[in-house]
Amino acid sequence: MGTRKVAVSAQVRVHIDGCQGDLVLRGWDAPELEIRSGEDLAEDVIQWADGEVHLPELPECRLFVPRQAAVVIERVAGDLRADGLSGSLEINNAGGDLRARRIDGTLRADEVRGDVRVRDLAGVLELGHVGGDAVMVNLRGGVEVRQVDGEAVLKTALVSGACYNVRARGNVVLKLPLQTNARLVLEAPDGEIHLAIPLEVEEEAGRLVGTLGGVDERAEVFLHTADGSIALKPLTTYEDGTADRAGSIFDAEAIAEMVRAQVAAGLGTLDVGIDELVRRETERALQQAKRAQAKAERAAERAQAKVKRAAERAQRRVERQAEKADKRWCGARRKRWTASRQTSEPVTEEERVAILRMLAEGKITAEEANKLLEALEG
Repeated sequence: MGTRKVAVSAQVRVHIDGCQGDLVLRGWDAPELEIRSGEDLAEDVIQWADGEVHLPELPECRLFVPRQAAVVIERVAGDLRADGLSGSLEINNAGGDLRARRIDGTLRADEVRGDVRVRDLAGVLELGHVGGDAVMVNLRGGVEVRQVDGEAVLKTALVSGACYNVRARGNVVLKLPLQTNARLVLEAPDGEIHLAIPLEVEEEAGRLVGTLGGVDERAEVFLHTADGSIALKPLTTYEDGTADRAGSIFDAEAIAEMVRAQVAAGLGTLDVGIDELVRRETERALQQAKRAQAKAERAAERAQAKVKRAAERAQRRVERQAEKADKRWCGARRKRWTASRQTSEPVTEEERVAILRMLAEGKITAEEANKLLEALEG
C-alpha cells in the first residue's frame, strides 16, 4: 500500500490528469494533500506547476485535500466519489458513475458514462452528457443538465431567481415543496404530463406552461423529455428530515390522478361514437407500447455499457498485476544466474540462449542482457 502527502495551503488548486481506476475525493480540515492507494506510488506523483498541485497519473486511490481546495479532474477511468468540498469541482470525463455530496462550490461534469447521484449542493450543478440515470437532491444553486440518456429525478426546494433546466430521453420527475414560487415549462412531446401539485396554467401549445406562488421573483424551471413522461409531485420528508426516495412516476398517487382524469374525460365524451373511442384507445395503447420499448432499450444499453466498463477496469487491473509479476520474475531470474556464476559453474550455451530469448521477448532491456552475459562470462 502506498501513501504520499505534501503540505499545501487551504485554498490550493489541484489538477489531476487522470486516474486509472476508481477515485475517491474527500475534503478534510488538515492543511495537507494526501494520496492513499493499494498500489505503489511513484516518488514524484505529487508535482508543482504554476503555483498549483499537479498529479500526472494516479492509480486507483483515495485523495484527501483541504475543504476549500479547487479541483480539476481531466479523466477517471472508473467511478468517482466526491464529498465535503467547499471549493469548485470540475470533471471532464468520468468512465463510470459519479457520486457527489456536500459540495459548496460549483460542480461541473462534461461527460459521465454511468449514473449520476448528487445531493446537498450549495453551488450550481452543470452536467453535459450523462450516459445513465441522474438523481439530484437538495440543490440550492440551480441546475443545468444538457442531456441524460436515462431518467432524471430532481427533488429540491427551488430558490427564487435560480434556474433549473433538465433535458432527458427518459422520464423526468420533479418533487418540490407545495409552498414554492416558480414558473415552469414542461415539454413531453411523445409522453404525458402528470400533475400532483395544483398548477396555474398560463398557456399550452405543445407544452405546458404554469406558475406556482404569487410573487414576482420566482425560480425558473424547464423540463424536457424526448421519449418519456413528466411528473410534478409534492416533496415530503420523514421524521429524520430526509427527503423521500425517488421512485417511479407511476405510483399510487399519480395513478389515482390519471384514473380521475380518465373518468371525467369519459363522462364528458359519451356522445362521441364507439369507433372514435376505439381509435383513441388504440392510439393511446400504441404510444404506451412505444414508450415502454424505448425505455427497455435504454435500460439494455445502460446495462451493456456498465458490463463493458467493468470488463475494461478488470482488464486494466490484470495487466498492471501481470506487469508487476513479470518485473519480479526477471529480477529473481537475474539473481539466480549471478549466484550460479559465483559458484564457478561453467557457463552453458543454453544460458546464453535464454538471456537472448528474454531480450527478444522484451522481458529485459539490452543493458540488463549485457550485464547478465558479463556476469556469466566472469
